[in-house]
Amino acid sequence: MAVRTLALRTSVIVATVGRSDHTVSAGCADGVMPEQDRSTVRCIANIGGTATMRPSFHTDRPTGRRAATASILLEREGVRLGALHLWSAEPRPWRPADLDIAHRLGTVAATHIDFATRLWQQEQLVCQLSYALEARIIVEQAKGIIANDRQIDVEKAYELIRRHARRHNATVRAVSNAIVHAGMRVAR
Repeated sequence: MAVRTLALRTSVIVATVGRSDHTVSAGCADGVMPEQDRSTVRCIANIGGTATMRPSFHTDRPTGRRAATASILLEREGVRLGALHLWSAEPRPWRPADLDIAHRLGTVAATHIDFATRLWQQEQLVCQLSYALEARIIVEQAKGIIANDRQIDVEKAYELIRRHARRHNATVRAVSNAIVHAGMRVAR
C-alpha cells in the first residue's frame, strides 16, 4: 500500500498522516484522554524529557522545533492504516477537545486512505482484466487462423499453438501474437 501523507499547519500545531511503525498505546501521558480511547491515542506533553524513553519521537518527527506530540491510530473496518501525528512547537497538554477534533480528522483521513487504496486496487484489477481479455482475443484469433489454414478444429489448433510455445519457451500469447500480426505458422 502506498503511504499517503497529509500535512496541516496552524500557528502552533502540525498534523501529519502516514504509516506508523510504532505502537500507539498507553493513553495520554498527561492523562486527559477518556478511558475508552487509551488504546488508540498516545500523547506526550513535553518531548524534551522523552529522548531516552521514546527515541522514535525525536527521529521520526517532521523537521523544525517540536515540543509536544499526540498520535492517534487510524483504523477502518478493523484494519490499521497508520496514525495521525500532531506536533506542537511548545510543550502543551493535549485537551480532550483537541484530541476529539484530531480523532475526527483521523476518521476522515482513514476513510480517504481506505477509499483511495480500494480505488487503486480496482484500477489494478481493471488493468489485469483488460490485459487478460486482450490476450484471450489474440489467442482466439490465432486459433481461428491455424484452424482455417490446416482445416482442423479450434481445439487441435490450440494444441498446436501450445506445443509450439512450449518447444520454443514462449507464452501462448506471444506465439498467438506472432501468428496474428506477423503471419507466423506453427508446425504440426
